[in-house]
Amino acid sequence: DFSNVSCGPCVASNQILKSLKKTYDKSKLLILKYATNFPSPNDPMHLASSGDAKTRMSFYNILFTPTIYVNGVDKPIASDSNSIKEKIDSNLLKSAKLKIDSDYSLKNDSIKVNVTVKVLDDSDLNFSKLNVFVAIQESKIEYATPPGSNGETEFEDVLRKLLPGHNGYSISSLKDNNEIQFNWGTKIESIWNRDRIE
Repeated sequence: DFSNVSCGPCVASNQILKSLKKTYDKSKLLILKYATNFPSPNDPMHLASSGDAKTRMSFYNILFTPTIYVNGVDKPIASDSNSIKEKIDSNLLKSAKLKIDSDYSLKNDSIKVNVTVKVLDDSDLNFSKLNVFVAIQESKIEYATPPGSNGETEFEDVLRKLLPGHNGYSISSLKDNNEIQFNWGTKIESIWNRDRIE
C-alpha cells in the first residue's frame, strides 16, 4: 500500500485494509505500507525511510496515492473493498511458486532475520529477475496530533527498512539450487517503537 499522511482518500483505503486484516489470517494476508513523498513531502514516515520507499515507488511506477498492489502484480481500486478482496481471493487460489520462511529476533538495539527460500514450482519463473527483500515494519505508529492534513493519527504496518538494501538481493542462484538461506540484521533506530517491530 502506497499512501501519505496528507492523502484524503487514504483514510478510506486505510480503514479497508484494517478491516481486511481482521478477515484474513496473517498466514494469508500481510500488509506493508510505503509512505510516499506526495501530496506532502513532509510525511514523517516517508522521511524516515525515503530511500527504500522511493525505490519501490519507482519500481511500481506510483503516480498517486492511495495505490495498492496485491501480490506485487494485481492493482485493485484502492477505495473499493470488494475490488481489493477479489484480488486477494484470486491470488489465494493460485499455487505458490516459492515457499519463504522467516523468523527474527530482537536483541539489545538490533534485529536479526533468518530467511529460507525454497522452489516449489519452477515453471514460468525467470530466475534472473528474482530478488528477495526483508521488510522491517512497525505494526502501529501513533502520533498525538495528525502529522498531515488527512486527520489520521494512527498508521499500521509501516515500512521502516528494507534488507539487505533498496534493491533487495538477487536469488538467481535458485535456478541451480532448490533452496537458499539468508541471515541479515540491522540496528533498531531510535524513532522506532521496539515493541512493535516485526
